[in-house]
Amino acid sequence: MSTPPPSPRWLRVALTAVVVVLASLPLAGITPFSQLENRLYDGVLVPLLPAPKASERIAIIAVDDRSLAELGQRWPLDRRTWATFFEKLASFEPEAVAADVVFDQPSQEDALLLASEVRRRFEAMPEGQGAAARALVGALDETARKLDADQRLAEALATVGDVTLGVIIASGPAFPNAATPLEPVARGVGALTLDARGMTVSTPRLFLSARSHGAMNVLMDGDGVVRRYPYMISHDGDAYASLALALRLSDLGAEAQRPIVERLLAADKAAPYLRFHEVEEEAGGAGSPWPRLSFSDVLYAGEDAEAVRELVRGRYVFVGATAPGILDLLRTPVAWGRAGVEVHASALENLLADRFLVRQGAAGWLSLVLALLLVGGFAVLLETRPLARRMLGYAAVAVVILVGVAVLLADNAGLLVALMPTPLGLTALATGEGLHRFIWGRRERERLAARERVLRAEREGLERLRAVVEHVGDAIVSVDAAQRIRWMNPAAESLFRRRARTAVNRPVSELVPSFAGVNPEVAKEAAEHEHAGVVLAGEAKVGEALVPVEATATAMKVGGEQYTNFVFRDVAARKASERQKDEFIAGINHELRTPLTSILGSLRLIGGGAVGEVPAKVKELVEIAEKNGERLLALVNDLLDSAKIDAGRLVLQTRPIELRALMAEAVERHGGFGARFGVTIEQLPLPEELASASVDVDKERIIQVVGNLVSNAVKHSPAGGCVRLTAGTGQAPGSVRVAVIDQGPGIPEEFRDQVFERFTMVMAGDGQRRPGTGLGLAIARGIVEAHRGEIGFDSEVGRGTTFWFDLPCLS
Repeated sequence: MSTPPPSPRWLRVALTAVVVVLASLPLAGITPFSQLENRLYDGVLVPLLPAPKASERIAIIAVDDRSLAELGQRWPLDRRTWATFFEKLASFEPEAVAADVVFDQPSQEDALLLASEVRRRFEAMPEGQGAAARALVGALDETARKLDADQRLAEALATVGDVTLGVIIASGPAFPNAATPLEPVARGVGALTLDARGMTVSTPRLFLSARSHGAMNVLMDGDGVVRRYPYMISHDGDAYASLALALRLSDLGAEAQRPIVERLLAADKAAPYLRFHEVEEEAGGAGSPWPRLSFSDVLYAGEDAEAVRELVRGRYVFVGATAPGILDLLRTPVAWGRAGVEVHASALENLLADRFLVRQGAAGWLSLVLALLLVGGFAVLLETRPLARRMLGYAAVAVVILVGVAVLLADNAGLLVALMPTPLGLTALATGEGLHRFIWGRRERERLAARERVLRAEREGLERLRAVVEHVGDAIVSVDAAQRIRWMNPAAESLFRRRARTAVNRPVSELVPSFAGVNPEVAKEAAEHEHAGVVLAGEAKVGEALVPVEATATAMKVGGEQYTNFVFRDVAARKASERQKDEFIAGINHELRTPLTSILGSLRLIGGGAVGEVPAKVKELVEIAEKNGERLLALVNDLLDSAKIDAGRLVLQTRPIELRALMAEAVERHGGFGARFGVTIEQLPLPEELASASVDVDKERIIQVVGNLVSNAVKHSPAGGCVRLTAGTGQAPGSVRVAVIDQGPGIPEEFRDQVFERFTMVMAGDGQRRPGTGLGLAIARGIVEAHRGEIGFDSEVGRGTTFWFDLPCLS
């Protein structure tokens, strides 16, 4: 099978253009393949990116299951516990603290304790003791101060100093205390990736005690995986910091904060992709790349206080719940069970190291250029019609280049190029090429199957032809232009008594000496006569004897070479047969015709009274015998004429004669035959242009032709009918036509092809056969054709037949 042509260029250009359009859609904010891109990001890019180095400036304090068990509390923890925790945490000197928690409700537990204490004091106080009442008020004030957990927590937060409290920014209606003023980090930025309608913050006393506040929201994609982080969240067109950003900006001035904010606003609308650490699970729960302490470790720090201080001092500390029973754990590209506080810690780490990934902007343009180069290059390579394996290899190389460039750009420039358009384009082009080759292959197989059927038929035909040629009775010899024998069939081997293998490449003159030197002329003449060929006579050398042969030479070309094929026939047997035939004809002429002539002569003498008066009865019998003798003599003459015509020995004695006189003599001679059947024979006047026309013919033979036609017409005409003899211009230029017209029943269509065959008695249109030998019309045709003329007839059933013959005209 030949190599398939490349797929249509327009198809490859169209598919490449579609891929370019798809790759450019993200530049307009349209992401039709976001889920597939995220899957490729998780499965391909994340495993290939180098593992980021864990920051030494971050620590996590987790409210885990062990802490809840040791405190004997359930979430949310009471304010006194939080106050004690922050008081203790302040002694460990952290750089800054971010609490992934919102204290949005006042402490109801403090009010219950205060009411219980007042009731107990009043019940214990005697009546009428005023001094005691004043003392009670003082005691109540002191007790209220001690029992006010929010106040204590506010003072503890102030003690720590740089504390960032969580804020819940919601997409639904705001909570009751959402009116508490929160300062945005940027104004008039419009809608960001995460846009909110309301927010929930801590109670006013705690809100004012914290240095800053940040949104605790995380951003999950449609499949529930956290890949991006909203460093800022928009609300009414302004941007509010996340927990990680607020913690980072808390100890910076306004001038230092501005470039960080602007950088994040340009990074996918403040929601870039994060690079997470892949950590192994620990025995007690999820592992962490940063120092991690339990809440209770800090709260109850005693002898190990120095170890806690070593892990906390000078670090950004994130405090939040990690116990599975408190909140739903989050899924990231590298882990299935991450707490929100760990996501915030990763966001701060990415921010400190400027390590997050951006998909829009320059990354979008690079994605477009990369897809155009790789897909366009693959489309150009398909023009070379690569094999399927090589085509898949090209596609694999393009994918490797894409992934390699994507890893380099992500790790070094923080640009996240799209991975989907290029494989999609490569797949589309490969599929188009595959379908094109499949359709082409199917058509090619159909074409080859049809060709195989033709070749099979040709092979079968050649086999049949070879079988025919090898078993034909005639000897066949093929000779090239150099007169050398190239092939001969078994009949030739038998005729020349020589094996083909000894005769091949030998001169043809070794078989027929008289053919020496005549092959080029014979080949030329045979080529001119094409299928008819040229008949040659010669003598074949059979041993020491020479045998007369006749050869028919035909020319042919095979592969540009000229060949001449000779078909030899042993004419010795044919000549012997011709001699026998000649002897037979001579025998008939001597043994039949001569006695018949004598018999007819004797009968005529008897009937004429040469031997005396003959009785009437005897005379009648003599006349019958004379008529039958004449019929027998006519039959013998017809047989002799037919044999002469077949043997090509019909001798014509031609001389010019007027056409009018020729026709008149023919009518005069055969008029009596018509009278026997009650049919008149009439000669019609000649046309003016043929009044003096002459023909160069053998008069007796042409009168014989007219007689045969007239006798045939008389036999088929009804009694009282008329047979007309006429002449006119023939079909060929310079010829005359003689016609015999009868009024008989005509010749049926199915018998017309047999009219001029020997010994054929054609049935007339009335279904009757007329007497005769069946030789008359065959002899007439032989005589006319010997005069270089033409004979034929026109017939209509029920209306009669016209027999005609054309002869060359002298004038």
